[in-house]
Amino acid sequence: MLKRIIFCHIPKTGGYSFLRWLKSNIYELNDQERQKDPLSIKQKLFESDIIEIHGGKPISLSEILGKDTESYLKESLLISIIRNPIQQYESLCKDAYVNNAYLDLPLASRSFTNGSLEGIYNQTHKDFHFDMNSIFSLYESFWCHPDSSHADRAQYKAIEYLKSNQFFAQLSSRMVNSHYIFRRNSQSSYLHTAFGREFVINSIKNPGQCLFLTTELLDRTFARLISNSAILKKFSIFSESPSLDETQILQQLGELRVNVTHQITSNVSKLSQENAYKFLELNKLDHTLWHAMSSFWSRILDK
Repeated sequence: MLKRIIFCHIPKTGGYSFLRWLKSNIYELNDQERQKDPLSIKQKLFESDIIEIHGGKPISLSEILGKDTESYLKESLLISIIRNPIQQYESLCKDAYVNNAYLDLPLASRSFTNGSLEGIYNQTHKDFHFDMNSIFSLYESFWCHPDSSHADRAQYKAIEYLKSNQFFAQLSSRMVNSHYIFRRNSQSSYLHTAFGREFVINSIKNPGQCLFLTTELLDRTFARLISNSAILKKFSIFSESPSLDETQILQQLGELRVNVTHQITSNVSKLSQENAYKFLELNKLDHTLWHAMSSFWSRILDK
């Protein structure tokens, strides 16, 4: 008997809509929560019916559960959602821009002021020219030059040594960490950290205990599962409802759907065809997983 749902909420994949379709008693294991005492987190993991793993840096459940990991996961329904990588990247950039979340966009995409690094930290939001393709070009140039990593590490060590001196530290408080600025928001890495690499294969072999959904088919897949799975239904808003057909379920899901990404009127709020191709080449794993799971669920839904 499955006792709980554990949802790995990859950013910008429709997770907030999915959570609205579940019962409201949800324990959110986010960045702030992870700062708490591990024993307190472990207790909440065992007490909660629905757990959402979310935030900028996911956590591996085994880090918290230790020797109890295997037995805990056997009693849990693991769920995650993956999205077309291009659309997910575009959504991330738009969301970061609209919400002034500069750290989620390359700081180097801002102009320098008199050659000073302060310019890329202090430029006001209204002066920031949002251009999806310019932002991606900066990512691409960094991602395609991995040989710079060794030199970067050497420089970071040298800077850390200098800043350990209190007099030098008073003179300089800024250090541009390119690996953070240009970090990849890889959906596959996020998922692997939380659930492990075996999750994908298990979701195909045993969808009764591991569900790997896609954003594009989310409503239809959820409606089909609710109609045929008593396990998922008991954790959903339909737990007390009499038998409903898929059409009725889909209607209710649509009414509860929420789009948290703002629309931008800029003409450059989407990747060009050329850059979209380059992005897929740089994110083969995400695209492969998304394509495979889209095919998997399409075959089931078309039956």
